[in-house]
Amino acid sequence: STLKVEFPKFCTLLNSTAKKDDEELVEIVPKMDWQSFEKLSDTEIENILDRFNTMTSQKLFPGLMYAFQMIARWAGYDGVSRVLQLLRVRDGLIVLSKLLLELKKAALHFQDLLLLEELMVAVVESMGWIAGMESEVGSVASEVVVKQAPEAVHTLKSILLEFTSFKRLHVVGRGALGWLENRANIPDTGSPTLSLEPGSVPPSHEV
Repeated sequence: STLKVEFPKFCTLLNSTAKKDDEELVEIVPKMDWQSFEKLSDTEIENILDRFNTMTSQKLFPGLMYAFQMIARWAGYDGVSRVLQLLRVRDGLIVLSKLLLELKKAALHFQDLLLLEELMVAVVESMGWIAGMESEVGSVASEVVVKQAPEAVHTLKSILLEFTSFKRLHVVGRGALGWLENRANIPDTGSPTLSLEPGSVPPSHEV
């Protein structure tokens, strides 16, 4: 069985900008208890989005991206969670679209293309979860997603056209694009394929 990590330690690492802390975050993300994510405060979620908004291609945080991927998976699977509402209302799709463009810039100086693809997959999968699960709490979140979706569709399409050799990115990307186009009322280019189960971990970190 997977060892579970104490939630306060996870939050401490999540809020750190130190490289060594981010490296530790990469290690512990697969060991996190899904249910603990509901304990994330509004401020902690907003801090992650703020960091993504200011992240540059020269300074990327893999651990933070893997953590966000897992948070988005859990929130999306839960469907009615406060965390998912917050990710939508706080322009989560727009922030992640900007981050994808920074990852595109990073390709110019990135030595490890496998890692670059993993990071893109983490971001794109998060976008799919935010767009893909409809809330039963009310229509506000859905309206927000509808407004954000067109920009996200445009960005994701440009990424998929440019990075044709990233096979896993294309598999996840087509699923996310299906959900985003649906929210943006664009004719579907393929069936949404996000069907992850709780307890799954980022593909590169399966144990």
